[in-house]
Amino acid sequence: MPEFKVSGRMKVKTLRDQFRKAYGSELSVINPENDGWYVGDDVTLASCRPAGKRAKPGEINVRGNMLVGNFEKEMKEEFGVKIQIHYSKKSKSGKATQEVGGTRYQVPDNVTLTESGKL
Repeated sequence: MPEFKVSGRMKVKTLRDQFRKAYGSELSVINPENDGWYVGDDVTLASCRPAGKRAKPGEINVRGNMLVGNFEKEMKEEFGVKIQIHYSKKSKSGKATQEVGGTRYQVPDNVTLTESGKL
């Protein structure tokens, strides 16, 4: 089962690339100061924390058996950033999805990260 670690020094692009490689789905980091706008690839997770949010030293161990909702919650608690897991094709599994925009679909919170790439 694919695993990797996420730290505040990691760039958004690195996180997105590692996540896509490990699980086959997409990850977006949403600007906490302007909800709805995505964070650029060349910034670190620590630098996109909301103003006044203290940094927590540490990292998150990302595992394929984690639920999407739990991973999103850990990212918010540890780094102060909101993330969204989505995929770009129509669901083959029949699981409920929510359209994010265009051809991107949000992965439900009760799906594991490994399953998120198989929708």
